Amino acid sequence: MKKRTIPKAKLLVVEDEGITAEDIKDYLISLGYDVLGICSTGEEAVEKVRNLEPDLVLMDIRLAGVVDGIQAADIIREHYEIPVVYLTAYSDPQTLERAKITDPYGYVLKPFNQRDLQIAVEIALHKHKMQSRLQESERWLSATVSSVHEAIITVDAMYRVKTMNQAAERITGWRYKDAKSRLFTQIYTTCHAATGEDLPTPIHLALETGKTVVRKGEALLVALGGTIHPVDETATLIVDPIRGVLGAVLVFTDASERIEAENNYREDLIPAVLDSLSSYLVVTDRDGKIIRFNQKAQNLTGLSERDAHKKFFWDLCSDSEESDVASSSFKVLNCNRHESTFDCRWKTKFDQALKIRWCNSAIRDDDEAISYIICTGVGLEN
Repeated sequence: MKKRTIPKAKLLVVEDEGITAEDIKDYLISLGYDVLGICSTGEEAVEKVRNLEPDLVLMDIRLAGVVDGIQAADIIREHYEIPVVYLTAYSDPQTLERAKITDPYGYVLKPFNQRDLQIAVEIALHKHKMQSRLQESERWLSATVSSVHEAIITVDAMYRVKTMNQAAERITGWRYKDAKSRLFTQIYTTCHAATGEDLPTPIHLALETGKTVVRKGEALLVALGGTIHPVDETATLIVDPIRGVLGAVLVFTDASERIEAENNYREDLIPAVLDSLSSYLVVTDRDGKIIRFNQKAQNLTGLSERDAHKKFFWDLCSDSEESDVASSSFKVLNCNRHESTFDCRWKTKFDQALKIRWCNSAIRDDDEAISYIICTGVGLEN
């Protein structure tokens, strides 16, 4: 079995001192590197990088010509993403500050020995290899997140936006380039779907409690421009095993279609359930005005549900005395009672009266105010 040959790293030397440049070249070759050539100016270095595509450039900072080593390194980094290690005899603060802007992979101060040069080259090549892998992983992750149907926003532990996919841009109205590094609440503002009051975001709740937070249609998202979307939301912490909580991720979707489908389902289901009951069933508001009127009640009275909507419960009683009995029961419920039972007679479509025993139950909200009243009746023998 043939041993696999590892390709030699290709290096370019940029040094305007001829003897020093040849010494560097010879030493690199002795270490097994492939030296593509030697340049003495910044302009020539940029040209050779474009044509030869080296794996690493060893760049002297002070070069003859219009473009010095730092300027050449900046062009190479921006256009070709090839790592640069500086060779310099200058370690003054001003030179180092200029050099740092170009994000170099290392410095070798002159005069240097061969071991210093070898270490700098090997570390730079390894660092670039790791960063290339990381960048590739980030590109894969970014492409994957962008293609996900759900909207995704990640924030750091200080609630500042780190990433945001295209679905999140569509729902919030914000572009990622404008949202990046902003406080999360600047781009994601919600209120309670029922009350309109301000609502803590799941991101805040997750970071405060340390738990995953799930909300289904509880919040309305106020997007940029004022459009409003009911949203289903899930927020989860981003945790590093060593550094702890780094931030959180919010996955959310526009819940409009789901809520509409559920409402349509209820509108179809509730009448069917009411109509299947063997009892007379009437649903009223807190004042006794009819909201629902099942088929059995319609058959008894001869009224359609539309006609019943115009009446109060006691309007269907056979006489004023019966109406007083019924209305008194509703008054009892409005005095913080949850249930009342009474008998009264209803007029039938055949101009007769049927005695019915009713059980009325008040359905109340969190403030104990009546939302509606369910009236269930069973016919009694006269």
